[in-house]
Amino acid sequence: MSAPALGLPNRFLKYQAILVEQDDVEIVVTNIVNPTSFLSRSIGEPVIHDCLETIETTYSSHPDLKDTPIEDAET
Repeated sequence: MSAPALGLPNRFLKYQAILVEQDDVEIVVTNIVNPTSFLSRSIGEPVIHDCLETIETTYSSHPDLKDTPIEDAET
């Protein structure tokens, strides 16, 4: 099986070769582990949030800074 078939970039080819040379290692493509099995299945109360508040909190680095000029500033 080639590296593109496994989804590996070219820089991993040497590591793939090392693994393939081992007698006790077999590389196979499988879909047995479904990523959704790691998600929580319990349905609790929904998360209540305000999108605008979250965006403002995330992207405002200094909420105490104002966008007004200083009256007696030196120029």
